[in-house]
Amino acid sequence: IALAVGAAVAIVLAARAVAGEIENGVLELVLSQPISRPRYFAGQALFALAALAALALAGAFGTFLGQRVYALHALTVHTVLLLALNYLLLQLAWYAIALVLSVSGREAGRVAFGGFFLALVSYLVQVIAQLWPPAAFLLPYSLNAYYSPPQILARQALAAKSVAVLVAIGAVGIALALWRFLRRDIP
Repeated sequence: IALAVGAAVAIVLAARAVAGEIENGVLELVLSQPISRPRYFAGQALFALAALAALALAGAFGTFLGQRVYALHALTVHTVLLLALNYLLLQLAWYAIALVLSVSGREAGRVAFGGFFLALVSYLVQVIAQLWPPAAFLLPYSLNAYYSPPQILARQALAAKSVAVLVAIGAVGIALALWRFLRRDIP
């Protein structure tokens, strides 16, 4: 449920950032004001980063609260923060992918559907690749494979490869979205 909620928040924020504002006719008005496209884009991206970080921290706080209420001491602060960081990086990657779709689209609904479809396919690829050994070669192609709470819990560390892949996808996606947004006509 937490993965679905996080992906939904990330994808909806991205879908509304450009395609949703075009669909509503607001982006043309906003950009007619003395605000540059890069500044508008940065504002959208920073808001999404803050919202996703708040969601990850809320999950971490809920974990701490649950441990207190039920007198459990299974997870250290360090472990919970690693889990929250891994969750945040996954959602930022979904945001970046959906943002690329958003700057190329005109309707938020279609962009959100595309983002949700990609997230669902990624999740299903991960599940199938883990359960069926002949499909294991597909695992690196699923973003969800880089969200690894069992490994964090077992090793008390976040895999550098997971961080590198998720950060790279997020950075490349946001850079590509910005590049496309700066060159796109706003109808």
